[in-house]
Amino acid sequence: MKKRSIFLIVLVVIALCAVSFWWFWSLGSIGEAVTPTAKLVVEKGDVYITKKGGTTEQSAASGMEVSSGDKIRTGENSEASLLLFGLAETRLDSKTTLLVENADKSGSMQVGLDLIQGRIWNRVLKLLDIQDSFKAETDQLVSTVRGTAFAVEKDQAENAVTNIYLRDGGLEVQSKGAEKKKVLIADGWSVASDESGNIMQASTSTAWENDPWVQAMRKADQNFEQATAREAVQSMQ
Repeated sequence: MKKRSIFLIVLVVIALCAVSFWWFWSLGSIGEAVTPTAKLVVEKGDVYITKKGGTTEQSAASGMEVSSGDKIRTGENSEASLLLFGLAETRLDSKTTLLVENADKSGSMQVGLDLIQGRIWNRVLKLLDIQDSFKAETDQLVSTVRGTAFAVEKDQAENAVTNIYLRDGGLEVQSKGAEKKKVLIADGWSVASDESGNIMQASTSTAWENDPWVQAMRKADQNFEQATAREAVQSMQ
């Protein structure tokens, strides 16, 4: 009886190791499943896009290709996601306006997002190319990442400040104010600016983690990671 129990435990351990190996191997194969375009997904409600060089806002539809210079806006009680080459995903909350300054994968991935107002959640998988770049900024702060999950928020008020919250990974935040200060933050930390773009504080906070929106974004991260892993495995078959 004892031998049988030990045998079952060994089988369970082997199975868990096999699943873990598959998971990490599939994530390591993400580079093979990279898609060449950035696409918009309308999650719910009213979403609008202004194409580069244009002045007319048009209703957006899921599957639309997004290019450098395009501007995306979500209405009230509306949400959208920006799928970036199979390596990153940016989700726009309601009443958010986002300028896609750069979205290029002709060589290394180059993504630059300018949050005009509202809030976005960014999930960036570990970038495999040292030249890959992902930046999200407002007119006050710039955040640069390599494999992380974080939120950027800019209120609509005239003298609004920028708030950045890091959930996973590492994040470099640089002030656009006169001080040009840089800070590095880790999991669970947040950074806030003043209206002039100077960094006021970097601290830990449970307020973000308890926010229902953040919890929903964490669940969406899991779905994104699992879908990416499946695509990587399929591309290798």
